[in-house]
Amino acid sequence: MTSRTDIVSHPFAANLIRRKAQQLSRRPGFSRSDEDDLKQGMLLYLWTASRLFNPARGNIEAFIVTAVRSWMDMEVRRRRAEMRFTGVPDTSLDSTLVNCGEGEFSALADLIGTADANRRLGREARDTLADLDLREAVARVTSRLTQRELQFMRDVIDRGVAGAARKRRVSRRQILAKLAAIRERFTQKRADGESAA
Repeated sequence: MTSRTDIVSHPFAANLIRRKAQQLSRRPGFSRSDEDDLKQGMLLYLWTASRLFNPARGNIEAFIVTAVRSWMDMEVRRRRAEMRFTGVPDTSLDSTLVNCGEGEFSALADLIGTADANRRLGREARDTLADLDLREAVARVTSRLTQRELQFMRDVIDRGVAGAARKRRVSRRQILAKLAAIRERFTQKRADGESAA
């Protein structure tokens, strides 16, 4: 029977953890000074996971590799989530005061109405006339786009800029430049003051 200590103190585990900590510390979102913390995190996770080791299902080395990879994946996801977090603080609608002019202040909750909340959540009542206007505007725009441009726009809508760039094997800068060129065609004003669209 293999004990938990045997797994954590296995020479293969020490070597693998050292190499993986070095690799991780060189990735974006990590630094060389994180190396010792990464080793410690991997060892702790391996110790916790070692109770799940079953010699009938595989050898110690395979178990150690799986556990260390699992921890690495979780740590990379956690660090990416921290990098994406913008740090925008929560705002209380009741305690945030807004200057309404002439020295009067009101709570933000008093200024935000049901219509604002419905618009933000996409629950506002549909205006048939506005829908028809929107459909006509979309039809005018799409009629001025080539099939290639329409497919390009669908890719950007479905996949985002980065996804469209990956699909087309071009840089995001090229995608953004093409979007800007298409947008420019529709924002140019004609001599009579009407939009080009």
